[in-house]
Amino acid sequence: MWKFHAVHHSIEHLDWLGTVRVHPLDQIFTKTCQMIPLYLLGFNAKSLSIYALFSAGIAFFIHSNIRLKFGLLKWVIATPEFHHWHHVNHPKVYNKNLAAQIPLLDWLFGTLYTSERQTPNRYGIPEQVPSDYFRQILHPFKGE
Repeated sequence: MWKFHAVHHSIEHLDWLGTVRVHPLDQIFTKTCQMIPLYLLGFNAKSLSIYALFSAGIAFFIHSNIRLKFGLLKWVIATPEFHHWHHVNHPKVYNKNLAAQIPLLDWLFGTLYTSERQTPNRYGIPEQVPSDYFRQILHPFKGE
């Protein structure tokens, strides 16, 4: 699935619009993995709708270019301070800060990365992803 998700991670200037720079198949897969378990657990349509709105709001928030420190809140809910490290183009922090909403999950699974001294400064991925939408759609299907 990385080839599809790479479209999202290829952005080199992270801001709230990075939220919607996604491959449609990646988005379908991600939303299915989010919503089906909740549905199977018995959540009703109203609850799922509220969660979908919350999830979308958080996604725009964590990709925004807000440079504030959030204190203890950064452990309760994902913040830009937390999520921007997930997008850094540096091998040291690849596969870090994977939780979309609750950073404590990364702490529990050993994938948390934070830095009090630094802020992320280089986003993107080593591979080239086309900049225009239709070539991005085709990019994951190209053999390499």
